[in-house]
Amino acid sequence: MNQPLTPITSMLIGGGMRNCTSSKGAVQPPHGLADWHDILAKDPAFQGIPFDGAMFCPPDPEPGRAYRYTITAHTLTRLASVPDDLLARPLRQLLGQALRPHVSPTASLHADALRALVHTHLRQAGQHADVLNAAQWAVVLHCLVQPVEAPLRKRELRTVQYLSDPHSKGIYTRLVQAARVLGNTQEPRIGVVTAASDNPFEEADINVFALRSAGANAIYLPLNGGLLRAMAHATADHAELYYEAYANTGTDQPHWHSCLRFPDYAQQLCAMAANQGEELHRVLASLDGIYFSGGDQARILEAWVQPDSEGELRQASPWLTLLRERFAQGRLLVAGTSAGNHIQGGGLWHGRPVPMLGGGDSYAALQRGFEPGLGAALETPARARVYGHGGLATFAFGVLDSHFSQRCREGRLARATLEYGMDYGFGIDENTALVVHQADANGTTHMAVQGEYGVWVLDARQAQSATDKGTCFRAHGFIAHHLHEGDTLTMDARGDLQVQLSPQRPELQRHPDAQTVAMHQVQDYDSHQFAKLAAHMGRTGAQSAHGDTRHSADGRTQQDKPIFAITLTRDTQTCFRGDDTQLAYSGLRIAFFPLEV
Repeated sequence: MNQPLTPITSMLIGGGMRNCTSSKGAVQPPHGLADWHDILAKDPAFQGIPFDGAMFCPPDPEPGRAYRYTITAHTLTRLASVPDDLLARPLRQLLGQALRPHVSPTASLHADALRALVHTHLRQAGQHADVLNAAQWAVVLHCLVQPVEAPLRKRELRTVQYLSDPHSKGIYTRLVQAARVLGNTQEPRIGVVTAASDNPFEEADINVFALRSAGANAIYLPLNGGLLRAMAHATADHAELYYEAYANTGTDQPHWHSCLRFPDYAQQLCAMAANQGEELHRVLASLDGIYFSGGDQARILEAWVQPDSEGELRQASPWLTLLRERFAQGRLLVAGTSAGNHIQGGGLWHGRPVPMLGGGDSYAALQRGFEPGLGAALETPARARVYGHGGLATFAFGVLDSHFSQRCREGRLARATLEYGMDYGFGIDENTALVVHQADANGTTHMAVQGEYGVWVLDARQAQSATDKGTCFRAHGFIAHHLHEGDTLTMDARGDLQVQLSPQRPELQRHPDAQTVAMHQVQDYDSHQFAKLAAHMGRTGAQSAHGDTRHSADGRTQQDKPIFAITLTRDTQTCFRGDDTQLAYSGLRIAFFPLEV
């Protein structure tokens, strides 16, 4: 008789969920079961929000340009009091000299006019006009902005009750139900962390309301790199300045005056920065679950992990220590999507640090491996990064990846898994979750798949490679499994993995006469091509399949210097199960190598 499973303590979501969001339009919204007039009236999550309080068009990409600025004794005093690590004293003095002759109690300037005035003075003082970076300019603007009466803040809403996609709805529902079990409460308290976003405030509403619509008491946690820096300098007075600087660091567009546009979240930020995070600690201790949204996983890392004496992000903050304690006790669900999936990795696996993948496409990883991740950075296709000390360390079984089959990330996961000495890698497809239960009394961890697609599990224990770091990847002996909803896997206390494909799907037999399956473009971003290759192999009964990067149509990377090949081979342990719509497999042997052409 099977023992009942332990509670779910982790949900790792591969990104790409299908959501019904108000900014996509009030009438016939994508993935919606009703118009937003009806949703607002019937979904309890939106009680008290008037129709004109919801955002029904895409957010303005540059909302900060609507503000005007004054040069007065008061605003110059604010500028002069900025902390040195945000604006160095010599730079503040230069700015003061540039602005002081233009003091006026009534005149106001647009941002472009203010910038031109400052740049003219800097050039006259022998400085480069671009001496102010985006973060510093955001701080200057925050100090000089003209106070205005705050307009009604329109909220970007997201519903789960009226979501038409059954897979996304099922993931949200299971997430909230898992937190219910851990908290022994009908309305679990789930904290929402959007630190992965360029501007975390902008992603708060949709994620908070989605979880409320799914039945949680969701609250926003403004736990981001700006808050961390403010607390590191023991100041709540300048918390907004630190946030404005952070929201304009390493981003591809300006995010000015976020604290004015989201005054409620700014107020929370300042409250949590006070007294060295006393309020933050209290809130974290009260949660039944915590949810990390998508973006750049390194930005989450900067919010939870502090630099050590060598400047590396590996010293746990007090709130990360608390999260780990409550997670280990089985009192806190940790969940996240995309970057919020990646950040859950880390810790030690058989004494080795579990790394966290950053940016970079598969071809770049196959071609020259990884650069060390040193901080938040925009994802670029040509630069694959690894953060060697990992993330939050709530999932220590191997390397995690997201958007997996859709973006053909098999190559980068394989190389990271083998090169960093891991036994396993886990690639989670879009609109899909890997559901992880707390280890049982024997130390065995049970996992399952939920959602539209699957989870690719790579076993590297028999893999071999003579590849040097920074050179073309050549390796064989990987064993791959692709699991779908209904399939399960277990990890025992020794670290041995067992995969069980659901018998509900028919087994697809090998056909001795079937020809080798061949496909090109198998690492093209957004092509699903590797998954198609494996599926075609299973359905035709072929003994083997050959894929390569020839004829790549990927506009992100050039994939012919060199051309890489990937081979898939059956052995006696290989099993394919599926039908015309979905196919799972286990025990498929994989090899990667460059072609000599």
